[in-house]
Amino acid sequence: MIEIKYPPSEELKKAKEVFRKNEPRDLFYRLAVELVDLAVKGKTKFTIAEALSLLLQTWNMAYYRFHHFDIKHYKKIEQLIENYHSEIM
Repeated sequence: MIEIKYPPSEELKKAKEVFRKNEPRDLFYRLAVELVDLAVKGKTKFTIAEALSLLLQTWNMAYYRFHHFDIKHYKKIEQLIENYHSEIM
């Protein structure tokens, strides 16, 4: 059996600080997470799919440089959210 050891909470806190200092895309992740939360609660005009689209396009710029983010792609994201809504929630 494999034993999983979790780092102490202080170590995790420090790791988050280092990550935020060195990863500029963290801002987009935090914005997307907040937008998803607001969308789930119905407290924004944006949808969950739009919030995730923000994250996908900023964290995967190289991919989307060659693959257009069009309405068809957006609809696929919406369909995935609909299909896995209970798991996501």
